[in-house]
Amino acid sequence: MKKLLTLYVLALTCSAVGIYDVEPTLNEEQIKLYDECIKENNAKSCEDYLSYKKYDSSAYLKLKESAEVAFKGCDELKNAISCEMLAGYYEEGFPQNKTIANDEKKSFEYNLKTCEIDNKYCWYVGNYYERKYIKTKDKKDKKQALKYYKMACDNGYKLDCEDYKELDSWWK
Repeated sequence: MKKLLTLYVLALTCSAVGIYDVEPTLNEEQIKLYDECIKENNAKSCEDYLSYKKYDSSAYLKLKESAEVAFKGCDELKNAISCEMLAGYYEEGFPQNKTIANDEKKSFEYNLKTCEIDNKYCWYVGNYYERKYIKTKDKKDKKQALKYYKMACDNGYKLDCEDYKELDSWWK
């Protein structure tokens, strides 16, 4: 019983000091994509690195390297997925490495940049203005929401077509 209690206390102590908190590491494919993005200015590699579908866990997205890839892909290489990822980082904050603080204004700016690069991502901007319109009832916000939903709808994003029709029917 004493051994069991000692092991339990040891486990709690290790957990409290973070010994069991193992930082995720990059595998060979991720290192290759990182190098291609950062060193070779390859926008597609930035996108592939940030893609949720390529890996078993999204824990690697919390690494500072992921923020570096997102900034490079968005700001320098004009990659929409990279900008979308940055918008999400700013919306949620990036607390693991304190790299990116929660900032709604920056999140919106990166969502807008994503939309400018690829109109099918305008849903995020439309949704921002729709939420603002719901709070303020300002018709300018509704008009902006409709504009961005329509841009995404016209570029094949079906959900925005539904959002556009629904919002357009409100308070006519």
